Amino acid sequence: MEHVNDYNWIGLPRYSSEYKEGIKAFVEKAFPLFAVGNEMKCPCRDCDDRKWHHQDVIYGHLICRGPSLSQVQLICKVSEVKVGNSTESKDCEAGAGFGDNLHHRSW
Repeated sequence: MEHVNDYNWIGLPRYSSEYKEGIKAFVEKAFPLFAVGNEMKCPCRDCDDRKWHHQDVIYGHLICRGPSLSQVQLICKVSEVKVGNSTESKDCEAGAGFGDNLHHRSW
């Protein structure tokens, strides 16, 4: 899945399989990094990192609505994170756009 690694998929039509694969990879990598419980802030165009949703809802939002322009760089950075091996690489600054999830959560 070359397109996910170089994140050129982010500019493809949202109905393309490469875009869908890229969004899936992003959501799978972002949840362990940014979720509080079973929700995280949604980086879609409408929610713009202000509303909390479950993983499947965020995937749907990013497919149907597309990412917020202010979140595209973060989506690309998180999509590059390597997980699942001993050389795991996580950029701590990648989450800066998501804010402090515990203090900004609306119950």
